[in-house]
Amino acid sequence: MRQHRALSKVRGNNEIKFVKICGINLLIMKGVFSPYYFRSSEWFTKNISKIVGKKSFLEVGTGTGITSLKCAENGAGVVAVDINSIAVRNAKINALLNDIKIDIRKSDVFSNLKKSEKFDVIF
Repeated sequence: MRQHRALSKVRGNNEIKFVKICGINLLIMKGVFSPYYFRSSEWFTKNISKIVGKKSFLEVGTGTGITSLKCAENGAGVVAVDINSIAVRNAKINALLNDIKIDIRKSDVFSNLKKSEKFDVIF
């Protein structure tokens, strides 16, 4: 039983938080991977956004959208996908909160992408 509770904390966030990471205001909803507790998201966001620059970017498993939002803020063309409906909603809210335009879709990896869509960077 203990192991199950510990795993649920790792899989998702169990509370609603509002934070600022990498200059991006984030609402973190329940059930969405939290960049607040798992600081690797901040490291990836800083470094991936530098690599992507103004190129086209696909983020698979966007969660709160932090990495996609930072890339779009820096001028990249972004498509962000997640299989979790709550995460898709969360990323859309965060895009609105920060007035950043990105294409956010519910998708199981590549299932809701058009065959014609191509990306310079996939993360």
